[in-house]
Amino acid sequence: MKKMTKVISLVLALVMCLALCACGKKDASYKMLDEKVSTEQYAIGFLKGNTELRDAVNAELLKMAEDGTMLEIAQKYVDQGLVLDSLCLINK
Repeated sequence: MKKMTKVISLVLALVMCLALCACGKKDASYKMLDEKVSTEQYAIGFLKGNTELRDAVNAELLKMAEDGTMLEIAQKYVDQGLVLDSLCLINK
């Protein structure tokens, strides 16, 4: 289970990084606004009844938030528009 937790953490971090990198393309044809238009929260979906995987992912995300790993990763993308206040698990 410990190896699976590490794999899940790595995959989630990679997905988050790829999504954030895609948002920060310099040749994009959009304009960053100074004010917030709206806020959104996202979730990870699991097969109904797969509580073992759900609990493992939730535990790893909470661990990453508590030990500062999530904030450390997020801070790398602030200059690309990531707003730290939008991250619900991180204590800033």
